[in-house]
Amino acid sequence: MKLQNVLLKLFFFTCVQATHGHFDNFKNEDELSNSMIDILRYCSAPIDGIVLSGNWDYKDVIKLNKVFNFSLPLILIGLHEDFHFKKHKRLKNIYNMTDTVMKKKKYPGANFLIMVHSNSSLSQALNMLRESVLWNHEGVFLIVCKNFEDRCRTAGSFLYLAWSFHILSVTLLCYDDDDVLQVYTFNPFTRLAPKFWNVVEGEREGKDTRWTLLKKSVNDLVNVSYATICENLNFDKTKNLDGFTLKMGAYIHPKLLSYDPKKTGLRRFGGVNGEISLAIWSHLNATASINFYSKSGFIDDNGSLQSSLRDLLKGKIEIFMNMNLMREFWKLQSYPHETAGFCMVSRKDSFSQVSFHYYNVFQPEASLFLGVICLTLAVTLKYLTNRSFHFAALELVRMIVMTPTLSTPRNPVIKSLFVYFALQMMLLNTYTHSRLTSFDVVPRTSPTIDTDVDLIRSNLMIYGTLSYNELFGADPWLKDRYRFGKYPECVERLMRGSRIICIAGCYEAKFNAYEGDVLHVSDAIRQFYMSFSVNEYWPFYSKFNEVLRRLSEAGFIRLYRQREAESFLRDLSSKNKDYRGFFQPFWYLWIYGTVVAVVVFSVEMVFYEVKKRLEVR
Repeated sequence: MKLQNVLLKLFFFTCVQATHGHFDNFKNEDELSNSMIDILRYCSAPIDGIVLSGNWDYKDVIKLNKVFNFSLPLILIGLHEDFHFKKHKRLKNIYNMTDTVMKKKKYPGANFLIMVHSNSSLSQALNMLRESVLWNHEGVFLIVCKNFEDRCRTAGSFLYLAWSFHILSVTLLCYDDDDVLQVYTFNPFTRLAPKFWNVVEGEREGKDTRWTLLKKSVNDLVNVSYATICENLNFDKTKNLDGFTLKMGAYIHPKLLSYDPKKTGLRRFGGVNGEISLAIWSHLNATASINFYSKSGFIDDNGSLQSSLRDLLKGKIEIFMNMNLMREFWKLQSYPHETAGFCMVSRKDSFSQVSFHYYNVFQPEASLFLGVICLTLAVTLKYLTNRSFHFAALELVRMIVMTPTLSTPRNPVIKSLFVYFALQMMLLNTYTHSRLTSFDVVPRTSPTIDTDVDLIRSNLMIYGTLSYNELFGADPWLKDRYRFGKYPECVERLMRGSRIICIAGCYEAKFNAYEGDVLHVSDAIRQFYMSFSVNEYWPFYSKFNEVLRRLSEAGFIRLYRQREAESFLRDLSSKNKDYRGFFQPFWYLWIYGTVVAVVVFSVEMVFYEVKKRLEVR
């Protein structure tokens, strides 16, 4: 009898405890739901809908609908009812590298609400979200932990798992061991955080010593305004990276991205690309791990990504330091900070005969005028010197080339006319010399290709990179003539005499080919924005764009371009100095001949006067 009483009391006690725990769970669930809804209502400000994932039931979904008056679409991607996931699942082959390169369409959500019980359910929910068209790692995530057994002891592992999906704006709601509702977040870069948060000491996930867990009791938020709460819940974690290392790729180019191994860090890189990277990384207080590539990223004949593009897709690098033309070529590109275009480099048509060049220098009217003037002057000189016409013509030639005359008139009046005649010949000589000098100024060739129409009419083969295939290879007029080739090799072929056309971005085109007698560089024929290719899951994408936009609006990128152009002109001027140095001896000979001619002429005049006076005596 006593044993029965003891068992009955034990059973009664167990039932009371179970009922009490069950009511506590109901109480906790209601408080958890209310806090979750308050955060969504006042902080997330959802206008496009909320994406739900994890262990949801219809009771919670209906409660959310009632709060938002059924006006806000709720998209449920459940762990078991995944028909939404199957309907919107993205294709595995996200890049179509055939005739047309297409960008995959996405419909990124802004607010994500995940209800989970364990790490495995959170991992599954995040994976399903990432494979949907709604995925947006830069959105606002709210994770609600309904595990009333482990409680907040798993908060660190939950948030570290979220960080492995490159999510920064995330908060976690859970109950601690004292049945107090807590809100958690983290800072993966530094222990710095607003005073609003309390640092959880001793909490480190993995081997990352920077990773810091932060928490705040929901009870402490009663007397705090929602504006302040929301500002602190979603504080900017990328404001100061405290030396965090970002993975970059770089293709060294002697002009567009130079490299100086004597310097350290990002200061080793020059050009506009290097200066932009240095400015942004300095602003973020970040460091960079650089992967060097022997060639820029491209797509091979099989449509596969190669070099830097392959590593960018796989996440081995997060951003490529070399900017590119912004187009439907890459999944995620940065803010378009400047404009550029394509330029065509072609070989000029040379004139086959010198007569054509003479025709450009001396127009028919000018040649006729010079002929009449020279004939008139020769006849005049014949009567001034009382010599034959041949002798007068010879004297005229001597005056044109500025050499001493053979004889001068004896009559003072005629001598004065002769001096006036010599002055007129100096003017004519100046004009003639200026026209002859233009032989070295007026080009002996004419440009052939400057516009799209010229490109089509030229009927020449066009060489460009594989990544530009969708711009020219898809054109019905140019498709059969477009070939893949590296730009420097194409320019070398032009210099060797090949009749082809090289296509490249204008910055690259003008730094590798020079306008001259052989090559012609056209102006931009198609305008594009310039941007950087980044990994689609890069968590610093928005911050990078923000700083890049400020640099562009403040005029710094234009300043970097001016510096780059000045450096290019200095290099070009040094080459021109070498070119002038080759002809320097010939200029000295010309000056020496002119001085000697003046001296000889003066001596002859002096001797003539002396001889004349001696004859008079």
